[in-house]
Amino acid sequence: RVKTNDPAPPFNFKKESKYRDISYLTELLLDPKESLFNRYRAMFTLRELNTVESCVAICQSLKLEHFSTCSALLKHEVAFVLAQMEDVFHAAVPFLLEACTNKNEASIVKHEGLVAIGEMIDDEKIIDHLLDHEDPIVSESCAVAINNIRNRLAEQAEWEAKQKLQQESNE
Repeated sequence: RVKTNDPAPPFNFKKESKYRDISYLTELLLDPKESLFNRYRAMFTLRELNTVESCVAICQSLKLEHFSTCSALLKHEVAFVLAQMEDVFHAAVPFLLEACTNKNEASIVKHEGLVAIGEMIDDEKIIDHLLDHEDPIVSESCAVAINNIRNRLAEQAEWEAKQKLQQESNE
């Protein structure tokens, strides 16, 4: 995972067991009465737990039922954080796709969601239908995501080819 400067530190889940409780952290994340700082802390703790369950818990903020209680700023950060969960982020793709195609969702969420999807998938066919989306933010962000997929796969293929050549020269 790429090291970033988070706007809030995760809770210390190694010392306090309540911060390993995915249900508790989900409640904090989704609670509009909690400070944004604590909601971020819950999200970053879920990211650090790095399980499919914690990934899906973060995704709850993208669901329509939480549309009015989870701000665009929070959901933008959610999309970014989900892309950091390399081992488990496949679980986030359907949630992100739903948010990106919600006509009422903020542009910043749609954009960051599609960029995140571009980091998560290798098959551009999953999103290429969005290239013709009526919302220019969606269609243009989809183009960016597809370009990112192609670049990442090309870099990976180049690295693998170099590894193979190096291995062959060592034999």
